[in-house]
This record gives sequence, C-alpha cells and structure tokens, in this order.
Amino acid sequence: MYPNLRVIYDSEKPVRCVFNTLVVKTESLKQKYEGGLAAFANRYQPQCCKGLVVMCAMGTEDLYEPIEELERSGLVGQEDFACFDASSLARRVDAPVSRRNPHRPHRADFPQWVPQA
Repeated sequence: MYPNLRVIYDSEKPVRCVFNTLVVKTESLKQKYEGGLAAFANRYQPQCCKGLVVMCAMGTEDLYEPIEELERSGLVGQEDFACFDASSLARRVDAPVSRRNPHRPHRADFPQWVPQA
C-alpha cells in the first residue's frame, strides 16, 4: 500500500522534539498593539497568565504571522516579546530528576523576563 516507506527512527539515537514558543508581555500588547490585549487574544487565541501571553507551535512558520504583526505594531523582539524553543525546558524522558540530577535548561536563550521552572 505504501511502497516508499522507510524507517527513519533508530532507537539508539534520540528524537529531537521542537516546541517553538512565542511569549509576549501583556503590558506591551496593551500599550502598543492596536486594540490591545483583547484584539490580540481574539485573533490568535493565545494562553494568558501572570502578565504574559503565550503561543506554541511545532513549526516556526505557525508563528510568523503573529510575530510580523507584533513588529508592525512597534513591539520589539527580546524586549516586548521573545520566540524560542521551549523543548529545552522539558525533562529528558530517560534522565530521572532527582536532587542530585535536576534537568536545567540553558538560560542564555531566554530573556530575563521569561519565567522558567
């Protein structure tokens, strides 16, 4: 039925999962985005919590439109919003978390205003 199928996963190699995340300061949307936070939320249906608006996607192309619209509205990347691969925040499945071995993401990729676990 599917003559061109081939195995692309080797159990000896890790599978990389990407979790692209767009984080926007709520206050920046209120001040700079036309229509404010409500307009952005109605258009893109993001998650909102603790002064931040968050959108996630497996591919960056799903975040191009909101990022371009934020920039057209005068929001500045790394100051008003940030886009990053949040998969680095996740614990490796094969790496047990303990007090001696907690998985910590590399903080250099994140603006200081993006909270991390």
